[in-house]
Amino acid sequence: MTVFLDKAQPKTWEAAQTFSAAVSEAATELPLNHVSREELESAQVSLGDEAFAAAQWVGVAINTFNRISLLSLHPVRERNADGKIVR
Repeated sequence: MTVFLDKAQPKTWEAAQTFSAAVSEAATELPLNHVSREELESAQVSLGDEAFAAAQWVGVAINTFNRISLLSLHPVRERNADGKIVR
């Protein structure tokens, strides 16, 4: 997912979500490319250092959980159209 971010974008909830998603996505797609580096720079400017660091840790935590989950080879339970587990 490539999200093009504007450094002048106002600090709204939606903008914060967009920047946070870009930070998490960058943690998934390593090594960083030119576009990813620009997105991270924009995210840090918009979110501020503390929120940017938090978004990085969230991305690391999610990616770690997903990798452990995949490596465990656990069976994925079937879900219905409402997202409820089918027994």
